[in-house]
Amino acid sequence: MPVSPAKRQELLERMKALGVLERDLEEHFVRGSGKGGQKTNKTNNCVSLTHLPTGIVVK
Repeated sequence: MPVSPAKRQELLERMKALGVLERDLEEHFVRGSGKGGQKTNKTNNCVSLTHLPTGIVVK
């Protein structure tokens, strides 16, 4: 899903104010598993962001 130019600019400004660089972030998409039906096992239902310099992970 694309992000509007205005939202992207706002995000970049907030990241700059916090001193976070986009190249320092790594994103992972996690696929569901286990019980919950077919859709759970076929869709990515979690995003994990890692800030590489500090090792902080947010899910």
